[in-house]
Amino acid sequence: MGEQDGGKPNDFEAWLAQQPDDVREMYERHISGLKSALEREREAHKTLEKQLKRISKGEEVPEGIRSQLEQLEQALNTTRRRADFVTEAAQRGAKYPKLLLAAVDIEGIESLDDDGLWKGLAEQYPDLFSSKPQVRSGGDAGTGEKPPETPNVDQFIRTLAGRGA
Repeated sequence: MGEQDGGKPNDFEAWLAQQPDDVREMYERHISGLKSALEREREAHKTLEKQLKRISKGEEVPEGIRSQLEQLEQALNTTRRRADFVTEAAQRGAKYPKLLLAAVDIEGIESLDDDGLWKGLAEQYPDLFSSKPQVRSGGDAGTGEKPPETPNVDQFIRTLAGRGA
């Protein structure tokens, strides 16, 4: 059953069963550490699963864990609100959304959702908002000046030939 045509085993278990005792013992010693690590991971997973079930059912949770969960939830909500603010700031034309977020943090503004906030920020920090999107194409873009002409070989030859620039 465990062999293919030609008398060769077709699975590892069948092959291992055909090996001498010393080879099987060496194999068992080799994988024993892996088996114990796997078992420890399974036990840790089961323990966490039980804790989560107790928490979700509202059973008594140790105070330390409850406070850590509340802190994590607050941090998650804050991070989510900040990310939403940066996204909305970019959609509303902020040139530097993260800088605008820093200004809001410095001002201590808590509510980041209302339209009045955006109008106030645009009035208080007009340099952080653009009136129209800028398309930058070169290193001198936005300066309002025309870039200097760079001489080229064609212009040089025409000047020498007396044909002008």
